[in-house]
Amino acid sequence: MALELTPKRILIVRFSSLGDILLTTPLVRALKQRFPGCQLDYLTGSRYQELLTANPHIDGIISLHSGTGIAETRKTAARLADRNYDVLIDVHGSVRSLLFRWGSRIPVVLTFKKLRFQRSVLILLKRSIYPDDRSMALRMLDTAASLGIRDDGGGLDFFVNEDVKQEALRLIAAERPPGQGGLIGLAPGARHNTKRWLIDRWRQLAKMLVEKHDATIVVLGGDNDRGIGNQVSDGLGIRARNCAGQLTLAGSAAVLSHCRAVITNDTGVLHMAAARQVPVVAIFGPTVRAFGFYPFRVPYRIVERSLYCRPCTTKGSPRCPLGHFRCMKEIASANVLSAFEDLMSSLPKSE
Repeated sequence: MALELTPKRILIVRFSSLGDILLTTPLVRALKQRFPGCQLDYLTGSRYQELLTANPHIDGIISLHSGTGIAETRKTAARLADRNYDVLIDVHGSVRSLLFRWGSRIPVVLTFKKLRFQRSVLILLKRSIYPDDRSMALRMLDTAASLGIRDDGGGLDFFVNEDVKQEALRLIAAERPPGQGGLIGLAPGARHNTKRWLIDRWRQLAKMLVEKHDATIVVLGGDNDRGIGNQVSDGLGIRARNCAGQLTLAGSAAVLSHCRAVITNDTGVLHMAAARQVPVVAIFGPTVRAFGFYPFRVPYRIVERSLYCRPCTTKGSPRCPLGHFRCMKEIASANVLSAFEDLMSSLPKSE
C-alpha cells in the first residue's frame, strides 16, 4: 500500500556486513531520487562506515561499534529519537535493529522481508520456493516500495575519494610489471571455511593466468587473509602482489577499478567489485544463486558443482556438515580459468 508521505528525515539501518551494505546502495540512491530534499542518514557498524563515507546520496552516517550491549543500543536509539526522523527503514532485521525500532519512536517503520521460510526450505529440502530469482539488492529496494521509489536500472555504489584513487594509481604504477594481460584481482579469503576454495587451486589458477594470459595478479582481502594471500602469490615474483590486509576498504575498491576482472569466493569482494563495475568470476560452494547474493548488474560467471547436498547454508560454516567438501574439492583450477576466459570473450573488445 502506497504511503501518502513526503518525509523530511529518513534513517536507514543496516549494521553489517560488507556485501549486504553495498547491496543497500540502490535503495539509498532511489530514496534520494524520490525525495531529493530529505535528510537521509544511515546507521551502520563502525567498521563498515567507510563503505558509505563518500556516497553523495547519504547526508549523515551514524556508527555503532560491534559488540555494543543492549543498554548502549537503547541509549543510542533514545538519542536518535530527538532527531525527529519521519521514516526508519530497517534492512537488517535483527534483535539489535528491533531495539532501535522500538526505542527511536520514529512514526513510520518499514522492514525488510528476509524470506526466512523460503530460505529454510531451500536449505533443508533443496527445493526453491522463492517467488523470483532477483538480486538481494532489488529485494532490499522493495522495503521502501510504499514510498513510491523505483529501480533506476543502475548497479551498486561504492564511491571513492580522489586521494584514495591517486594512491591506488601510485601502488599499481610502482608494483605492476609490463605484462600485457592486465591486472586480475583474486580474493581467496572468506570469513567461513566452507566458502573458501582450496588454496592449492588458487595457486594453480594464479600461475595459469600469468603463464597463459600474461596477467599480473593482485590478491585482495582483509587482515585475516594475509597468510592466504602470501600462499597464492608465492613463487610468482613481480607478477603478483599480495595486498590482503594492507589496504583500506576504499583502497581495495580503488585498486579493483583497475582490474580487468576479479575472481572471488562468495564473499564481500564480489559485491565490492560489482560496485566498481568490474566483471566477476564467483566460486560458489555451499551457497547458491537463488539466495540473491550474486554479482549485481555486471558481467559475471558463477563456477559451482551441482550436488544433492547444496545448498547447506547461506553464510558458510567451519566445516562441511557431511565431511566430504565436494562442492569445493570438485572445482578444478581449469574450471575457473575456463569461466574467466568465457567471461572475457563475452566482453566488448577495448580499443
